[in-house]
Amino acid sequence: MLPIRRYLLKELAVTFGVMALALLLLAGISILVPSTNETGGGIARILFLIGAVMLFLAFSIWRIRNLAKRFGDPLEALAESVRSLSEGRIPETVNTDLKEIHSLSEALRRAGESLQNEAELRSQLERSQRMETMGALAGGVAHDVNNQLASIVGQINLGKEMLPENHPVRRRLNKAEDAADRCALMIKSLLSFTHQVKPQLRSVDLNTLIANTASMMDRILGGLIRIELDLMPDLPPVLGEPIQLEQILFNLAVNARDAMPQGGRLTLRTEPEDTNQICWTVQDSGTGIVPDVLPHIFEPFFTTKPLGKGSGLGLAMVQSIVDAHGGRIEVNSQPGKGTEFRIFLNIYEEESATEEETPRATLQPKHFAGKRILVAEDDPNLRELLADAFTQARAQVETAPDGRIAWSMFQQSRYDLVISDQRMPECTGLELLAKIRKAQNTIPVILVSGYGLEGMEEELKKDSRLRFFFKPFSIRALFATASELLSPEFASRIAEQA
Repeated sequence: MLPIRRYLLKELAVTFGVMALALLLLAGISILVPSTNETGGGIARILFLIGAVMLFLAFSIWRIRNLAKRFGDPLEALAESVRSLSEGRIPETVNTDLKEIHSLSEALRRAGESLQNEAELRSQLERSQRMETMGALAGGVAHDVNNQLASIVGQINLGKEMLPENHPVRRRLNKAEDAADRCALMIKSLLSFTHQVKPQLRSVDLNTLIANTASMMDRILGGLIRIELDLMPDLPPVLGEPIQLEQILFNLAVNARDAMPQGGRLTLRTEPEDTNQICWTVQDSGTGIVPDVLPHIFEPFFTTKPLGKGSGLGLAMVQSIVDAHGGRIEVNSQPGKGTEFRIFLNIYEEESATEEETPRATLQPKHFAGKRILVAEDDPNLRELLADAFTQARAQVETAPDGRIAWSMFQQSRYDLVISDQRMPECTGLELLAKIRKAQNTIPVILVSGYGLEGMEEELKKDSRLRFFFKPFSIRALFATASELLSPEFASRIAEQA
């Protein structure tokens, strides 16, 4: 590969060298041309010289054309590279033996790659910022919604306690309680998507879950889509959280519905993948996904639907749930031949399940007569509910609207139990707990949170006098935990461990 200057000098040297050789050759030939007579010989030499000049001109034009081609084609390719760069595409490398043009072409290609990488990083940053904003919004919404749900569930619990066991209203209250619990689990799914809480995994009969969920999907699918179940019997249970697994199916069903506007078939299949996993397949007969779109379908906020028709979070949430379950998801799709999602879930093993956050109490806890309880909660409805519930159980209850006031009250009085919300103004529940423990006080504490404890759950479990509750919770379960913490047996056990 030569620089342009050396290339031009080489071309000129070749051209003049050829012409000089040609002139010498012509001169020799003209000397050797026979001259039978002076007139005839002169005409022959003139004609010969004219032919030589024409030959020189043709040779010169050919060399100029060749030179122009050697420069022109790479320059045109270079101009096309500049257009590609301006349109956001990576330019192709120009094939040339001219060093400067080749270097410029490589520089344009690298600039295109850099711009594309920068665009991808900018897109990732925008998605990250959206996710961060969504996470912050979800956290705030979850805290407020879970506060209200906790009040609703608590009032239902107290209402049920005031009714006889066989009262017909109890059945309606049970349904309302179940609906509130499902709403809380949906909020938890949203928080899990934004990585603020971990799912509570347990044994799940996947076949039963799919069959029950499929029976409720007619409203979503619009009546034009036929659901076919191909569930292998006697499958071992999977490790999962039922509401989040239902969310996977609902999200994939919505995508399938949009891919089959004229109706079609949605097949739900289960089968063992190996000794450790179950394969759950969701397959539709819809329009399929084009190859260019397929690598992006799980990206948050990516959607091919018209503005206002899709958020781009459905499949991103599906992948987030699968990842949180320790599984994986694969997709196969061809335009016009439908789409198949294959979800691999781990088989349940006894030691792999996580503990229940708020275990349901099955026995009426004993009263709290003579016990002093401090309740720190910024939501007035929930604060009043907790005070009423423990007061009815004969406890002496004092309340504080935030952690700062709670700490001031704690320093001035003696309590047997502290129940504190996590998110409070002035002083959070974790900060209140730290102040109590720093004062060398071993009082039992129940820490309540609407959406998690900033990832400190594992560290906080080391405190044997601390219990967690996540909103909403049942009053009966809260009473059971409070009874455990206030029991003489618990105090003796803690004393032995110390």
